[in-house]
Amino acid sequence: MKYLQERLGGGFVFTLEGIYNKTMRGLRYIDANLKAADRTFSGIDTRPRFPASGVTGSAAINAARFANAATTNVFVLRNTNEGAAYTISTKIEKNVSKGLGGMIGYTYGSAQDIQSVGSTVQANMPTYTGQNALLLSNSDVFLKHRVVGFLNYTVDYGQQFGGRTSFTLGYVGDSGSPFSYTAGNDINGDGQNNDLIFVPTKGSDLKFSALTVGSGASAVTYSPEDQAAAFDKWISSSDYLNSRRGQYAERNGATFPWLNRLDLGIMQDVVIMIGGKKNSFQIRADIANVGNLFNNKWGVGNATTTTNPLSLASVGADGIPSYRLATQVIDGKAVLLQDSFVKAINVDNVWQAQLGIRYTFN
Repeated sequence: MKYLQERLGGGFVFTLEGIYNKTMRGLRYIDANLKAADRTFSGIDTRPRFPASGVTGSAAINAARFANAATTNVFVLRNTNEGAAYTISTKIEKNVSKGLGGMIGYTYGSAQDIQSVGSTVQANMPTYTGQNALLLSNSDVFLKHRVVGFLNYTVDYGQQFGGRTSFTLGYVGDSGSPFSYTAGNDINGDGQNNDLIFVPTKGSDLKFSALTVGSGASAVTYSPEDQAAAFDKWISSSDYLNSRRGQYAERNGATFPWLNRLDLGIMQDVVIMIGGKKNSFQIRADIANVGNLFNNKWGVGNATTTTNPLSLASVGADGIPSYRLATQVIDGKAVLLQDSFVKAINVDNVWQAQLGIRYTFN
C-alpha cells in the first residue's frame, strides 16, 4: 500500500492512495469425478463439449458424465496463484471554514481471480471452457469507477445560547456492479448452467429453432430469422455485448449503467435555558435520493431484461448448436428481446424521507 497526503493551502488537503494484492495461495474448486471434454462444437462457437452432451436419460447421462457413475459430483478444493487486485483512490477535502466544508473522492479498482470462493461449493462460475479449466477473469467483487463526495454548510447564530442550522448534500456515482451473460441451460453437457454465451458478429451467424410464445389463439411463433434479427438488435443495445462481437462474453465482463444519486440532510439545533439549565432540541430531516423528488427519472437504477438471452434447443448431427431467444414483457405481452436494460421499479429507486426529533437535557 502507498499513501500520500499533501496540504494545498486554503484549507484544502489532497490524498492519494494505492493498494495492490497478489494471490499467493487462493482457492478454487474442481470436480474430480467429471470426465474431460472429448470434442468441440462446430460452426463459429467451438467451445469444448463434454461426453454427456446430447445424451438423454439420467442413468445414461451419469455414465457419460462421471468417471465413477455410482456417484455424482466430487468437488475438491485446490490452490491457485492466479489472480490480483488493485485500487487507486484520490481525494480532495476542504477543512471547515466559515461554516463551509466538503470533499470529493474517486476510486478506480480492478480485481481478477480464477474463482470467487465462498462458504459453500461454488461450482457454477460462468465459463465457456468448463468448471475444471476456468480462466482468469473479473472477480465477483470487481469495482471499476466510483465517485463520492459531500458539501456541508453550517450557520451558527447566538453565542452561548441560540441555535445552528446545517445542510449536507452527499453524492455517490459508480459504474455499476458486474454480471455475466450466460445461456439459460446447459450448453456443453457438464451438468452446470454456467455457460457464457458466444456473441456472434451478426445474429444470423447463430442457428435458431422456431419459438412459440403463448398458447391457443394468442400463441405467436417466431421464426429462426425473426430471432436472429432480434438478437442482433439486442446485442447492439448493449455497449458491452456490441464490443464482444465475434468473441465469448466474459465472466463479470458486463456492468450495470452508471448511476448518480444525491442525498440531502437538514439539521436544526435550538439551545434554550429551562430552569437555569441548558437544554437543546434537534430536528433532523434526511432525504435519500433527493433528485428523484424533483424528477422521477433521476436516481433510478437499471435492471437487466435477462442475463440468459439464449437457451440451447438442440445440437445437429454436424455438431452445430441451435438456440431459442429469450423474451421480455412489454405492455403485458411476451415479445422477443428488445432492450438490454430497463429502469428498475422498486422502493430502492425512489426518494425516501426520514424526520427525527431529539431532546437533550442536562
